[in-house]
Amino acid sequence: MNRFFFSRIAPLLLLASLSAFSLVGCGGDDNNDNDLPGSGIGTGTTSVFAGRKTSTVALSGGRTGTLDFTVDNASRCTGTLTVSGGTATTRQAFSFMAGTYSISGTVDPVTGAFNLTGTIPGSGGFTIAGTLPSPTTGAGGAYTLMANGETYSSNFSPVAIPSPTATPTPVATPSSSGGAATFTVISKSADCNVTESKLTNLVIDSAKLSVASSNTYIFSTALKSSDTSFSLGWVRQNDADGFTPETQTISANPAVGPFGDDFQTSIYTAISMPAGIGVTFGGVSLPGAGFWTPRGGNIVIESIVGKTVVVRGENVRFIPTPAPTNNGTGEFTANFRITYSNVDGL
Repeated sequence: MNRFFFSRIAPLLLLASLSAFSLVGCGGDDNNDNDLPGSGIGTGTTSVFAGRKTSTVALSGGRTGTLDFTVDNASRCTGTLTVSGGTATTRQAFSFMAGTYSISGTVDPVTGAFNLTGTIPGSGGFTIAGTLPSPTTGAGGAYTLMANGETYSSNFSPVAIPSPTATPTPVATPSSSGGAATFTVISKSADCNVTESKLTNLVIDSAKLSVASSNTYIFSTALKSSDTSFSLGWVRQNDADGFTPETQTISANPAVGPFGDDFQTSIYTAISMPAGIGVTFGGVSLPGAGFWTPRGGNIVIESIVGKTVVVRGENVRFIPTPAPTNNGTGEFTANFRITYSNVDGL
């Protein structure tokens, strides 16, 4: 059996994700799309800051750094810093060689303060620290990249805040990745308050394959309707074959273990939708939400052709995510089939 990455984050996932109901927008070069994983996963997250973040920063030698990372289900950040343009120079203590470099770190789910680290081979390590723009006020967004005593500052564009008098009609988010999805609830317990009709309206919002190294990758996707989200993703490491068709069994009893444990899709997959009374998190009032994660069934990667990936769920059992803010009750079993076209990274 292929082996999968299972990080030591299970305790963090006991906090229900609230990102599916965060107020997000875009402006300038800041992209706040809710992605995964799950990433990480965007749905089912603990932070109103969850989603994709991008910005640019001027570096030495006339070069530009493009920052692109995603805040996932457990307020973790993963992404890249791409250095381009200009000319490499040795006059500075730190040389920003052209290329794309992995970055990772965490974000405070309440304040938006984040810290990322990365390494440029031959030059050394660097850090990126600052705050993300507030999804409620639009304030903040400044950060500093630090490398061997050198500092370079920039900022994210403010989040677009809707007018208090605006009353937009909820509509399904258009698909940015493309493709099609079918989702069918085949059984549910008597106390289950999942709204089946909301799952039939899901459209593909994003799909991305990120390669962290030659034998490690992250597959993260998000489907959305006006108020419902379904994230599906996983991380694989130490796999010489790479991203290939296969069947993955979902663990009924996920447990923290060393790197290399069998695939645990429950870490990176979640469903969220309105359910029950409203809640307040980090000073922000949000609709009462229900969250469910898988605890059984199979995920089947049917095919990978060009930039198109087909994934199928067989008898996937969903149970409420254990968290004090979760208004979801009961369990249900569902089948689904998703065709992701134009997958970013393929």
